[in-house]
Amino acid sequence: MKNKKKILAALFAMAVLAGAVSCSKGGAGTGSTGSRETGGSGTSDGFDLLPDKKWNGAEYSVLNAELASIEGALGADFESDDSAVSPIPASVYRRNMAVEERFGVKITHFPTQSLYDVLSSTVGSGDLDYHAVYGDYNSMSNLSAGKYLMNLRDIPHIDFTAPWWNQAAQDSLTVGGRQYLAINDVPYSTLVTSHCMYFNKSIASENQGTVGNPYDYVFDGTWTIDKLITTSRGIAKDNGDSVWNEEDLYGVTFPIGSLTMLGVAFGESVYPVKIADGEIVETDEAKWADMISKIYTLCYDNENGTYVGSHLSETPMTMFTQSKSLYYIGALCDAPMYFRGMEDDFGILPLPKYDEKQEEYRTPLSGASLMLGVSTLPDKDALEFIGIITEAMAIKSHELLRSAVYETVFENQLTRDEESKKTMTLIVNGLYADFVFVHAAGVGGGYYGEIHMLMDQKSDAYASARRRNKTRVENYYKGILDIYKGLDD
Repeated sequence: MKNKKKILAALFAMAVLAGAVSCSKGGAGTGSTGSRETGGSGTSDGFDLLPDKKWNGAEYSVLNAELASIEGALGADFESDDSAVSPIPASVYRRNMAVEERFGVKITHFPTQSLYDVLSSTVGSGDLDYHAVYGDYNSMSNLSAGKYLMNLRDIPHIDFTAPWWNQAAQDSLTVGGRQYLAINDVPYSTLVTSHCMYFNKSIASENQGTVGNPYDYVFDGTWTIDKLITTSRGIAKDNGDSVWNEEDLYGVTFPIGSLTMLGVAFGESVYPVKIADGEIVETDEAKWADMISKIYTLCYDNENGTYVGSHLSETPMTMFTQSKSLYYIGALCDAPMYFRGMEDDFGILPLPKYDEKQEEYRTPLSGASLMLGVSTLPDKDALEFIGIITEAMAIKSHELLRSAVYETVFENQLTRDEESKKTMTLIVNGLYADFVFVHAAGVGGGYYGEIHMLMDQKSDAYASARRRNKTRVENYYKGILDIYKGLDD
C-alpha cells in the first residue's frame, strides 16, 4: 500500500474556493446478469438484486486522485478500518465490508498526484492494473479525450438510471451516445466539497423585514440571484471608522473565485457555449448579458452590501464565522473545518437560481469532486467483474455515506434544523457537470470562465468581451468535440 494521503493545501483551496488524484485481476466467470427494478426500490433492494457471484479474494483496485485531508473527514474515500468512529470513515469501512463479504473481493486503492501519467502509462503497457479510476474533472476529461477511457455504457450490470448515479449530469456528459465519465457517491469528497451558501440566523432574525426567511425562498422556488441581491442590501454597517473593509458588517461575502460557478448554477456553464447532440448550438446571448449584469450588481453595485475577497482568500469565510456577513458563498466542508466556535447559528442554502422559471437548483462540481472512469483495457470477463463491483460500491455508498456526510456537516450547527437537511439534499442531488464545464481548463486566457474574467476586471461589458473571445472559445470546443467523435476510429 502506498503512503497515506498527504495534506495538499493548494488542491484543497481550489476545491473549496474556486468553485476555483500490481494487483489481482477480476476473475472470469459466467452467470445471470440479473434484473433490477429501480423505480421506487431502495438501495438495499438494488444491492440484493445484483448477481450472486464470488471471486475468491480477487482485488478490485481503484486508482484515485490524491486529495487533501479535512481532519480525517476527507482523503479516505476508499480506505478505512474497524477502529473508525467518526461518521464518514466508519461508513466507508461498513461499505467496503459489505461489498467484500458479499462478492468475495478485496477493495484496494492507489492514490496518486499524477493521475494522467499513471493511467496513460498503464494503458500503454497493456496491463489491467486498475479496475476503476476516480479523478478530478480536469484529469478525467484529458484521459477521456486521450482515448484512455472506455464508454461506460458498454459495461454490464451498471444501471445509470438508478438513484445511486447522479442523474443531473448524465445527458450533459454523453456525446454521440457514449459516456466516458460518471458521478456517484463512492468518493464522498464529491459530496462534502459541494458548493453551497450559508446564512447567519441571528443577523437574519435581526433584519427580518429585509431578509425574511431564506429557507422559505428555497422551498417556494424564489431563491434567485435577484433575491440574494435584495435581501443582502440594507444589512451593511460601518464600524465607525468610515473605511469599508473586513472589519465591517456586510450582506454577503465570498472570494471572487466562487463566482466562476454561478454560470452553472444559473443553468448555463462557465463559458457562453451550448452543446446539443455533439454540436455547438446557438447561445442565449440575452440571458448571458443579463446574468453578467446581475452578478456585477451583486459584486460592485450593491450599496456596500457585498465584500468580494481575492480569488483564494479565506477572509470572507473568516468574516462569516465572526458574524460580519449575513450570507457566505463557500462549500459544505467549510462547516466542519472552520465553523467550530462560531457563536451564531447558521443555515445552509443551495446556490441561487437565475430566475423563478429555472426548475432546479444546480450544484457545480468542485475541484475536489472525483468522477468515475474505466480504462480501455478490460476484456469481457473483466468487464463483468468491474460492472458488478462498481455498481455494488455505488449502491452502498449512496445508502451509507450521504447520512454520514450530513452528520459531519451539521456537527457544529447549534440547532440541527430540518430545513438545512432538506436544503442539503437539494444541494447534493443537484450536483452537476456539463461538457463545457468539464473541459474548460484548456480554454486558456488566464481565467476559468467568462464570469470570472469580467468580475475580476470589475466589468459588466459582456457584449464586447464576447466579440473578442467567441471565435477562440468556440473553436476550442469544436476541436474537443471532434476528438470525441473520432474516439471509436
